[in-house]
Amino acid sequence: MFDNIRGVLHIRADGEKIYSFINELKSERIVCKGQKCKNNSFYCRIYESSFKTVEKIALKYNISVSIIKKYGLRYKFLRYRKRFGLFAGLILVPLFILFISNTVVIININGNEKNSREQIISALEDIGIKKGASISDIDFRYAEQKLRLSLDDVVWTAIRHTGCRITVDIDESEGSPEILKERTPANIIASRDAQIVSVNVLMGHLVKLVNDGVKKGDVIISGIYSDDKGNIRTVHSIGNITGIYNESVVFTQNFNCIERNPTGFSKQRNYFEMFGFRIPLFIKDELPPDYEYTENTSHFSLMKNELPFGIVKTEYIEYQDYDVVYSEEQAEKLLMDKIIRYENNFMNDIEILEKDIQKNIFDDHIDYIVNYRLKGEIGISEDVFTGKPN
Repeated sequence: MFDNIRGVLHIRADGEKIYSFINELKSERIVCKGQKCKNNSFYCRIYESSFKTVEKIALKYNISVSIIKKYGLRYKFLRYRKRFGLFAGLILVPLFILFISNTVVIININGNEKNSREQIISALEDIGIKKGASISDIDFRYAEQKLRLSLDDVVWTAIRHTGCRITVDIDESEGSPEILKERTPANIIASRDAQIVSVNVLMGHLVKLVNDGVKKGDVIISGIYSDDKGNIRTVHSIGNITGIYNESVVFTQNFNCIERNPTGFSKQRNYFEMFGFRIPLFIKDELPPDYEYTENTSHFSLMKNELPFGIVKTEYIEYQDYDVVYSEEQAEKLLMDKIIRYENNFMNDIEILEKDIQKNIFDDHIDYIVNYRLKGEIGISEDVFTGKPN
């Protein structure tokens, strides 16, 4: 190891006075290792620091000296002196390790059942805790309090860090009954004109009865009423009111339309992403004039933990507008599809008792007027303000 640090030269000496040369080396106390003579040639290994002395002795006896091989760390570094990336890596890697040790790389969440990981991550980002954030800038006590207030049904939070890993522990409560959460006096009123078919009163005074007709805005369950002793009570009314009501919805389909569809042409671009910054991994070229794009990010992992580095694959899909002309039959089929989608999206909790469709055909479009007779919830809460005016 010491020889590697000092530097060693494997040399060859040639000449008629080779033995006088060897004796002079000994008298000058030149360290020669691995000595060997062959055909008036002398081979040995000397320290690099002795080479100038060896050259002077060789000149004295008319000996030619050549270096066969060089050994030592300095020569190894010289061999790679043109490899900039290697030396840059030797400098950048320690700096990166130093940087990453004070940076949030991994976020673990424990104890969440009601609040999703996405909700908690979003709340943490609002506080300033996210991948790439500096750990030294985080006020953990403040962050714990803020996180607890930001999430529903959370009674305790703890945030700690180990190296570049943030661990969030939360304890979710069983949840308070809605009746305890709502303390503002309120009535339940009719959301539309209807006939009441059933009531379920949990809190408040029932004003309307089953089979009564109500207008939109009529009070059905009152939050202000007198008890048996004549005292005025105010409560937040709670209950379910089911009624039968009519509703009309108009659906329209034009004969001449412009539809936007993919052409089948697409381009892909990849990026290297680190802490939200992206480095292009492609030669810049033109994108389609009209496109939509999708992204898929594949993060690197360490010990099954997702790191904030990865490859982002982006696909740009070209779209083009097309003129489409529908026949009357095709337009009516599209209208029926619209009606089905509407009912599936907006009438899941409503019972359709009757449905009548009126068709109106115009020069450029068709209207379907759908008259529904429905059975569903008609009660909505409305706060009651009991304060006296100044």
